[in-house]
Amino acid sequence: MSNQPFARHPAAPGNSCNPWPTIGPEWLPGRPFSLESDVISLARSDLALVATNARYQRTSLKLRLVHPLTIMKTKQPAPFRLGASILTRTLAAATLCGALAASRADTAYVADAYRNRILKYAPEGAGAVFASTGLHNVRGLAFDGAGNLYAANQASSTIIKFTPGGVASIFASTGLNRPAGMAFDSSGNLYAANEGDNTIQKFTPSGVHSLFANTGLESPWGLAFDQAGNLYAANPLNNTIEKFTPGGSASLFANTGLDYPTALAFDNAGALYVANASSDTVEKFTPDGVGSVFADIYDGLYNPNGLAFDSAGNLFVLNGTGRIQEFTPAGVGSVFADTGLIAPTFIAIIPEPSACALLGLGLPVVLVFRRRKERQASGD
Repeated sequence: MSNQPFARHPAAPGNSCNPWPTIGPEWLPGRPFSLESDVISLARSDLALVATNARYQRTSLKLRLVHPLTIMKTKQPAPFRLGASILTRTLAAATLCGALAASRADTAYVADAYRNRILKYAPEGAGAVFASTGLHNVRGLAFDGAGNLYAANQASSTIIKFTPGGVASIFASTGLNRPAGMAFDSSGNLYAANEGDNTIQKFTPSGVHSLFANTGLESPWGLAFDQAGNLYAANPLNNTIEKFTPGGSASLFANTGLDYPTALAFDNAGALYVANASSDTVEKFTPDGVGSVFADIYDGLYNPNGLAFDSAGNLFVLNGTGRIQEFTPAGVGSVFADTGLIAPTFIAIIPEPSACALLGLGLPVVLVFRRRKERQASGD
């Protein structure tokens, strides 16, 4: 496909639409954006634009396409005005359903163990209390495919389930012993690391539990799945990361470059990121276990113990100081939010997708997105 953000797409047999003209980086300031054809095709997995609304507020918009798809226009959209430049790697996105449109954004959730609550942070970093009931020294956080949030209570050895609206219910109260990190597999099963008895428990969507692993674990903390369905567990007490096949067979994945590893997170390329709480670093491991320092104290890290990726591939690191540091895929860091929390524990990010029905193809399109307002730069 073309290297342009949008590429020409030939009319399908029997389709009377005109090919849509190519739009590239030269298509810039203040020109109205509207569709003139019935079919367009996305040529890149990433596209970021700067839009100006009627109130002259600038908003960064970025597309991330899960799969290359052809989009059928269903109706003529309203004109959409571009700003002065096309950006890359913004914390933004949009949904495409015949046109670009700003939509809901990725939201970060932080476990506040000290005050027994969960905080919710909008894309611009503004925080609010999401939940404060049913929590007792809350640790791990994980989202299921329906957007429900699960929280591990270390003090009461329970897992609480929250609907997107914040309604709480007990998901599990057996098979748990000081649960810490949690992760969902692709089938919707929840895995919980029991720090108290060095085990990992597996819970079906209905809450039925079974022992998944009890070897190779030493006070397990963070959990994460790779794209092949293997589960990784961080062992803070012996500075190792254990790898488990879907069947539960254990092997040592890494034992170097680790200093009290806590949180784990995978990027889209299959690299594993590890928060080292004692050395104030985030270590990056290739799929074959080769490690390198991704970020350290000079990048704003201090006692990191929470990791999460947003849908644009940016890494969010939760520091023990309460500050959330944000890193682009290239490793450029910035402060996302100063939460003011005392020793927060885990962070989770939910991408909130928008779906468009492709009437001409009968296919769904899912685009993940986030939006961040920016100040208008002088001279733009």
